[in-house]
Amino acid sequence: MENKVLTFLKRHNISLKDKTILVGVSGGPDSMALLHFLNQLKNKWCFQLIAISVDHQLRGKESALDIEYVKEMCSMWDIPFVAVKVDVKEYQEQHKVSTQVAAREVRYEAFREQMRRYNGDYLALGHHGDDQVETLLMALSRSTNLTSLTGIPVMRSFATGNIIRPFLAVTKEEIEHYCETHHIEPRTDHTNLDTYYMRNYFRQMIVPQIKERHPNVHITMQQLSESLQEDERYIQTEAKKAFDQAVTFDKNQKVARLEINFLKDLSVSLQRRVYRLTLDYLYD
Repeated sequence: MENKVLTFLKRHNISLKDKTILVGVSGGPDSMALLHFLNQLKNKWCFQLIAISVDHQLRGKESALDIEYVKEMCSMWDIPFVAVKVDVKEYQEQHKVSTQVAAREVRYEAFREQMRRYNGDYLALGHHGDDQVETLLMALSRSTNLTSLTGIPVMRSFATGNIIRPFLAVTKEEIEHYCETHHIEPRTDHTNLDTYYMRNYFRQMIVPQIKERHPNVHITMQQLSESLQEDERYIQTEAKKAFDQAVTFDKNQKVARLEINFLKDLSVSLQRRVYRLTLDYLYD
């Protein structure tokens, strides 16, 4: 597994040398394996490693025990550790969003604050190849535009640096084997077993059947994701050029004026994106 991940990082021009790397750690197998993996490299590549755990306060004592477990392992592995508590319920009530959306948004805001605090270069997260398969299949079942079908990016800009996902090259099974090999006994979040949530349904009911027929589907899906992301970046660049030519704004009145004749000469693909960019501006 180690060679796969290192090759993956090299292919995407992600250098860890002399960087400050924060790792989002929940206590589960994915994040614990990632933390251990990076810890094995930190002296060789001279980077600083900091573990960040976010307590969503949704599972009471169980989530507190997760934080304590990560803290103990970080002490054993000589890794600086930071725990952050967030109030998901309060955020959910204020913004009228689902529990999952609220948890994700407050978690990433906590990560953003810690990246700024430590002037981090990378926030490393434990998403893996099976997560990519789930994400793309879920998008196919409910999305109608290319932007939503691009999957999980290997790297994207975030706070003072970038989010990176080194484990997109490997499967959940490989990660669990890594934990066994290195005697890591991760915690289990039992809410991940509840098929009421769509991701859990795809994880338990859909993806295993596909993998039974196509064991390397995670590789195919990763290549598809990267290809779609490249195409979407190009189209968005062209759409921005068209947007700058076709749309003018009255900032005082918050009104957008579109040159219809110019837009009619564009492809439908660019028209859609110009409309979307216009709406994004007006919403802001």
